[in-house]
Amino acid sequence: MEKSHKWWIAVALSVGLGSSLAQGAEGAKKPASGSGFSLFRKAPVKPAGAEHPAEVEWLHDPQEAFDQAEESGRPVLLVLGGKRCSWCRKLEKDTLADAKVSALIRDSFVPLHVNAEDQPDLAEVLAVESYPTTIVLTADGGLVSSTPGYLPAVKYRKALQQSLAKIAQSESVVRQASGEVPLEKPSKRR
Repeated sequence: MEKSHKWWIAVALSVGLGSSLAQGAEGAKKPASGSGFSLFRKAPVKPAGAEHPAEVEWLHDPQEAFDQAEESGRPVLLVLGGKRCSWCRKLEKDTLADAKVSALIRDSFVPLHVNAEDQPDLAEVLAVESYPTTIVLTADGGLVSSTPGYLPAVKYRKALQQSLAKIAQSESVVRQASGEVPLEKPSKRR
């Protein structure tokens, strides 16, 4: 069994989510490629002032996201929100639609959106207390960071970049510990 599967199975077994995760995955609608869409609303939404909507292919199936993460070596960006959450809509409209944020998400993450109203047990397992919450996870389900609430685009992008730096630093430590990369000698200061 692959590592990514183990994490979701452990979560599902610990709170009895097995059937709700499967139902959520089956009922999730994927956006049409190239169209603007809303994570939290049914109707497509185009970012204000944008000629072309930011195209982030949001996944709604956790298993598919972790499979892609394992194949690509990219972390999972999990956004938990709700349909009736005004801050979630603001995050979507102002932050996730920002061209620089969208580019960073597309290039560096496997984006996953879960509607916490449909899967409240998952939010409980992940200790999510407010919406929206953005969680960065490694391909094997390790928690990198959790950012509750709304952030404007510049701060959101910085938080994502810090998560990527944390992952890179972790990977470097692991490579050094395994002997793949020699330890650097400390520089002599005068």
